[in-house]
Amino acid sequence: YQRRVHGGSVLTQIVMSSVIVTTAGTMWRPSLPGDGSTNLPPACLMGNATMTTVAADNLDIGDFSCALVSKLGPTAGKIMFSLGLVGGALIGAIVVSLTAAWGLGEVAGYHRSLSSRPQEAPWFFLVYACCVGVGSLVVMSTSRDELISLNVAIQVMNAALLPIILTFLFLLAHRALPDSHRLRGWYAWFVGTVFAFIAGIGLVVGLMAPLS
Repeated sequence: YQRRVHGGSVLTQIVMSSVIVTTAGTMWRPSLPGDGSTNLPPACLMGNATMTTVAADNLDIGDFSCALVSKLGPTAGKIMFSLGLVGGALIGAIVVSLTAAWGLGEVAGYHRSLSSRPQEAPWFFLVYACCVGVGSLVVMSTSRDELISLNVAIQVMNAALLPIILTFLFLLAHRALPDSHRLRGWYAWFVGTVFAFIAGIGLVVGLMAPLS
């Protein structure tokens, strides 16, 4: 089980990093392919235009799709990009919503278990359904610019809360876990240093984002 978790964690990070590097390297290089000899869709053919002359606020989801299309081809690029969007949506619809329902259940004390039927854990599944429903309504009733601003604000809030969360996680692992699993010695110093480094980067970037 641990090997599957570790393997899945590494694999998802590799895929995420590959998509980010491919998109950035394609969209912000001096010029995009479009000399007439490529099989890019018409929407991706920009002639002599360069992404460096396009403001970031004017980019839409199609521009990012073209980045993968230019590397993988029209069919494979669209499929990969669509799978990425579906994966992100599933994370929001399943992982994030279930986490909120589970956390509220720990506070409120109602029964919570994915192995239970809705009749056995009604409040757990009701809270989960409400999270998905409210999120869907917000997305469908909000303009693109407002959604972008909302996402930026959420990420800034996450960066501001990251030092607090990592501090409590470190204290939990250092003091509250059973003796055989507690952080000790050089490994505790190593984990604390990594936590502090990550929290510092997140805090600095999060504070710089509203100013840029």
